[in-house]
Amino acid sequence: MSHHMLRTTNSSFLSLRLLHLKNIDMPWVHQGIDEWITLISFTKWIPVWAHISMLVVLLLLSGLFSGLNLGLMAIDRTELKIIMNAGTEKEKRFAKKIRPLRENGNYLLCSLLLGNVLVNATLTILLDDLTSGLIAVIGSTVGIVIFGEIVPQAVCSRHGLAVGAKTVWITKMFMGITFPLSYPISVILDKALGEELGNVYDRARLKELILVTQGTNDLEKDEVNIISGALELKQKTAAHVMTKLEDVYMLPIDAILDFDTVSEIMSNGYSRIPVYEKSRGNVISLLYARDLAFVDADDKMPLRSICEFYDNQCHFVFENTTLDVLFKTFKKGNKGHMAFVHRVKTNDKSDPVYEVIGLVTMEDVIEELIQEEINDETDIGGPEHKKRSRGRYNSIAEAAVSRFKTDGVTVSPQLTFAAFQYLSTAVTEFGDARISKSVLERLLRQSVYYHIKIKNKDTMKTDANTVLFERGKPADYFIMILEGKVFAEIGKENLIFESGPFSYFGTKSLNIIGGAGDATLTPEYRKSSPDTSLQGVTAVYIPDYNVRAVTDLTYVKISRAMYIAAKQATVFEKSYSTSELELNGDKIDEELQKHLRDEVKGGPEKAMETALAMTTTPMDICEAKFTGTTGRAECSRNCVEAAKPSSSSAGGVGSE
Repeated sequence: MSHHMLRTTNSSFLSLRLLHLKNIDMPWVHQGIDEWITLISFTKWIPVWAHISMLVVLLLLSGLFSGLNLGLMAIDRTELKIIMNAGTEKEKRFAKKIRPLRENGNYLLCSLLLGNVLVNATLTILLDDLTSGLIAVIGSTVGIVIFGEIVPQAVCSRHGLAVGAKTVWITKMFMGITFPLSYPISVILDKALGEELGNVYDRARLKELILVTQGTNDLEKDEVNIISGALELKQKTAAHVMTKLEDVYMLPIDAILDFDTVSEIMSNGYSRIPVYEKSRGNVISLLYARDLAFVDADDKMPLRSICEFYDNQCHFVFENTTLDVLFKTFKKGNKGHMAFVHRVKTNDKSDPVYEVIGLVTMEDVIEELIQEEINDETDIGGPEHKKRSRGRYNSIAEAAVSRFKTDGVTVSPQLTFAAFQYLSTAVTEFGDARISKSVLERLLRQSVYYHIKIKNKDTMKTDANTVLFERGKPADYFIMILEGKVFAEIGKENLIFESGPFSYFGTKSLNIIGGAGDATLTPEYRKSSPDTSLQGVTAVYIPDYNVRAVTDLTYVKISRAMYIAAKQATVFEKSYSTSELELNGDKIDEELQKHLRDEVKGGPEKAMETALAMTTTPMDICEAKFTGTTGRAECSRNCVEAAKPSSSSAGGVGSE
């Protein structure tokens, strides 16, 4: 049987004939024009080059969707916020573009997956149309796996942020195309799985994250230690960092501040010494090294008197108090930077009592914060030595032991006596009503003398070293000329007056503490001493005149801090002498011969802090010294007299 086709336009019809065994030709039989036996021929409407181009585009889209699925979905919302706030400028721009898409995580995921499935299916169909079935299967499999999965996911796992930001318009387009199907599915996922929160790290995980990335991040070892220490503050307690009570240097309340005791305190360099009564666990007060500033070892002052005078309160915390709470308390400063650690001791036969087991300081907490020991110039031993050395070393310890050695300008005894007589009689601020003669005598034996040497008379007008007072510049000291001359420039007219020996300036700067005097003040500020419960009020005195040395000059300079300390020493002297006078009579003058010592060395701010800390209400002093109606009346007279403000606010020779 043979056949042939009859073609008409694009359609072909089938005709058949039978072949006879004896080679007899048989006629052709037309099979009809039914549709099921009609053959239709056609030509491809897409050129081969366009077909191949579409395959390439679809393969690229397949790789893009696969890569974005990994790259974008791997960046959670928390990490995206971190990049927006702390990344580079380029990363911030990329994150800002991606964030609106990433906020709808399930919608983005559904759109990427549907887009990926769509292009992969289309890719397979087109490839099958171009080639035979087996070649299409092999080609689509190899192309999709290598160029649609492996390569794009490897790239986007490292550069997903950049790729996602640069192709965000393609992602938005496919999110719109797949919206009818992807958005409803995303809503169902949101309801079923809940809101996406992003990664959240607790303390332990955050600390471990920093530690495991230490080799790859740019954090220094000290920075890692500080971060780790800060995260551990809430987990450690005072009992972990305290110094045990047996290692703490303490003094009994019955101790006498003689030369040996003061020398021991200064040589060890303790700034705060706990004071106990009967047993070491019964801590009742604190002795600060600065409290010894006006104590003479020859007086053999009882420690109890010093403690009652300053009344330094102790701060107690429980052993389970966490370090973050301690740190906040120490930062406030109103309870000092040291606390005693105690625990509740229970007994079946008696009521519970508090038992002091150690002490903890601000330094201990900071050491735990930075995860390192803090060493100063006196830490010559190991950690055990340091644990036994509580407090900051005083660099003037040796000088404090030999208290009466001065390194100031030496003046003759006659000139010192003349200055004493003039101040005590002519200057109200140094009169006996404010500062006793014994205290003033001790004050003038200290390093309060200064000397200015004029090296070049042509340049002395512009030499800042010759200026004693400057208009508009705050001053907290008093000056009296002993030898030489100064020019005082006063008023808006800049009138110049020449002043010589025993002219003085700056009395207003001494009068502005506690409202004394009538100097014009700048706005006041209130400063509380961190180690006492007292508060002092201080203001800044600003002179409206200039004082400049014009010849070689020797002068007395007394700071406001020294003046306050001298006044308080006078109050203490009066209260002490009154109570002791009944027992010792006229021996009290001999005991107070050397009561006043050197100004606190540590700069004006430290000196003022010390002076303010010593500004105790005179009535508080008297309560420990006087009893009965007569005693209280005597105390009131002394306190009122000592606290009476000066009626003089002007300078001496010259003008304020």
